[in-house]
Amino acid sequence: MLQELALLIRQGCRPLDAPIRYDGEEFAVLLRDIDEEPAMPTAGRIREGIAAFDWTRIAAGLAVTVSIGVAFGADADSSTTVMEYADRRLYEAKNAARNRVIGRATIIEGPSASSGRCGS
Repeated sequence: MLQELALLIRQGCRPLDAPIRYDGEEFAVLLRDIDEEPAMPTAGRIREGIAAFDWTRIAAGLAVTVSIGVAFGADADSSTTVMEYADRRLYEAKNAARNRVIGRATIIEGPSASSGRCGS
């Protein structure tokens, strides 16, 4: 399942972006040379692609959605701080019903889902 998830994340990225597995079932995507205006739709495409995938090929009744926290280097004084911002926004998205993207001041929502969680 994680391999399929990684492929779907990669498909939502541009060639110069760097998706990585980060901390168990979480992933990070480093979007290069981008600000919030195009980053949020990119994160939204990744979320939508994962939600739309037919996960029942892997296990009957399986549905997977992701919550995504978006942060920017300009917001922080170090790469660690950027990851902390992204992580904080990720948990904000999860606590707000999941299957959504949260950036600085922007929220992209999908239908709420409660099964088959993978953090991103």
